[in-house]
Amino acid sequence: MKNKAIIFLVNHMGVGGCQKVLFDLIEGLNDSSEEFELYLVSRSGVYSEKLIKREIKFIDRSGLKGIKMIKLINDISKKHEKIILHTNNRIDILYKFFLSKNSFHIHTFHSTFLNKNYFYYLLKPQKSISISNSVKRYLEKYRINSNLIYNGINIRESVYDCDEGLKNKILYVGRLSKEKGVDLFIKALNYRKDAKNKLVVDFYGEGNLFLERDIRETKQKNNILNFYGFHENPWHNVKDYDMIVIPSLYEGFCLVAVEAASMGIPIICNDIPTLREVVPFLPEECFFNVHEYGSILNSINYVIDNKINICEILSDEKEKIRCKFSKQAMVLNYKHLYKESFKLI
Repeated sequence: MKNKAIIFLVNHMGVGGCQKVLFDLIEGLNDSSEEFELYLVSRSGVYSEKLIKREIKFIDRSGLKGIKMIKLINDISKKHEKIILHTNNRIDILYKFFLSKNSFHIHTFHSTFLNKNYFYYLLKPQKSISISNSVKRYLEKYRINSNLIYNGINIRESVYDCDEGLKNKILYVGRLSKEKGVDLFIKALNYRKDAKNKLVVDFYGEGNLFLERDIRETKQKNNILNFYGFHENPWHNVKDYDMIVIPSLYEGFCLVAVEAASMGIPIICNDIPTLREVVPFLPEECFFNVHEYGSILNSINYVIDNKINICEILSDEKEKIRCKFSKQAMVLNYKHLYKESFKLI
């Protein structure tokens, strides 16, 4: 039994950006470190199943609330000389109050979408992590100092080929939910008048918009919408598209934007601070106002008319993206953070 352990506490390990990052982090630590015992406490999902196969100690938190969760954390603590509790959901920060003296608390803040979080003036982790400067600035409003550790991506072999001409196809990857702006993007397509050159938009992701009326109605108009649900590798046919669209109302980091840029596919996206941060090199016309349908359509048309030029810009930037936002860099940064934190216990 190792004398140090890290408990990763998260709500679930199903489909989601936070879950994918946490999977990559735990997998990377497991492959590179013999110093820490690793525990994952969450509800089960696609990523927990993968980690179980890698012999990570997994505890299903379904039904574990309040005293039961406190007892679980303390039981793990008793097995090791030093413990780090790494939380990822804001409500789980409460468990910091029940840690033993041989424990340390780290929390990663994954988003900025909650307003009036006066709660966080009082409830602060011992060490906070922000996944972008946008999140870091948000935390400063609540007098929370944080370390910036960018999320990491797996470098994919797929490289976008811009020489195959226009296909009139757009890719969307992500949850189908209100905060992702999918409904606004779909409504904007209704205003497109070119019935001869129909756009095909392929959606990879699951969410609560599958049953919404506006999606069903849009299928009957001038564009073709295909919904494929969750796909473990939504980039498997990236060369078949002219661009990817990211209409999110807010993002803490946006893995999709970084992965797309690392492959070189043109991106159009809502003009929000996080996307300006991670893909600042995109032409101004690639950023749109998701609340203005004309703005979205202008960005689509800009890529169609200037695809080669945009691909050249991305070709110059994709290697920088791969280095700055690599999974390896993320794992090393967290590993250093854990080592320094153990010294504080």
